[in-house]
Amino acid sequence: MDGRGFDETPYNGATPEQEELEDRAYETVGFQEFAPTVKSVAEARRFVGEVLERFTVNADQRFACQLVADELATNALCHAGSYYSVAVELSGAHIRICVRDDSRSLPEIRITHLDSIRGRGLLVVAHTAEAWGSESLGLGKETWADVHQTSIEE
Repeated sequence: MDGRGFDETPYNGATPEQEELEDRAYETVGFQEFAPTVKSVAEARRFVGEVLERFTVNADQRFACQLVADELATNALCHAGSYYSVAVELSGAHIRICVRDDSRSLPEIRITHLDSIRGRGLLVVAHTAEAWGSESLGLGKETWADVHQTSIEE
């Protein structure tokens, strides 16, 4: 906190309740690295779909996870311009999509003009996922989003 009582920590989209979700035990069931190319975003989306197809994740939840992966991969491509990785993690009630890139800048939701063609990706993530956040890794960052799942079987 600064001298005026304001918290100087950047807002990452997660409420205190959502930050509790970070403490869950997740199992990584898929991980892949991607080159910083436009076609890699589609590859990341397809990767997430293929990983979740191995489990009984329903089509709506798979689509939501693919949408989140698409938006986070696009952010990594546009803002970091580096190689990035995508991980799919499962817990009892959630699917976590994680994207790591080499940018140190933490993402934040922006208010954009109605005629703007960019700047809505994190809004899509925030409305699709139950929770999302980002943390610094020193040489980069990881941005994650949790999508609620109804059931999962291998």
